[in-house]
Amino acid sequence: MAPPAPKSRGATQGINNARIHFYSILLALQYGAQPLISKRCIRREVIVTSSVLACEIAKVICAVFFMAKDGSLRKVYKEWTLVGALTASGLPAAIYALQNSLLQISYKNLDSLTFSMLNQTKIFFTAFFTYFILRQKQSIEQIGACSC
Repeated sequence: MAPPAPKSRGATQGINNARIHFYSILLALQYGAQPLISKRCIRREVIVTSSVLACEIAKVICAVFFMAKDGSLRKVYKEWTLVGALTASGLPAAIYALQNSLLQISYKNLDSLTFSMLNQTKIFFTAFFTYFILRQKQSIEQIGACSC
């Protein structure tokens, strides 16, 4: 029996493009629906920090599960140190926690369109400050993506 013929590069690229478009559409739907879902499902009485903490714990559990599944958890555990972890991720983690708390507050106080528009400005300001502070120039594709 002859081995199956390899897929042509064009067929594989077409499948990848379809997959990219599919996931892009899902991401756009999630971004659009997130403020509506949060406003509908999270009451105003919910403590913002507890909501953010619960989400972060769920993310850690998922990350540990997938790391254990692909076998990288044991290697990371052997190389992990508290000082190294705090040095590498302490400040970004604190900023991220503050950002998530502010997102939850804005879900409650802004209408969905205003929230989505303001939320998208973070990409532009990240690019701006990356250039301004780090002096890293953006490629034409990156500038085009920021202008959309």
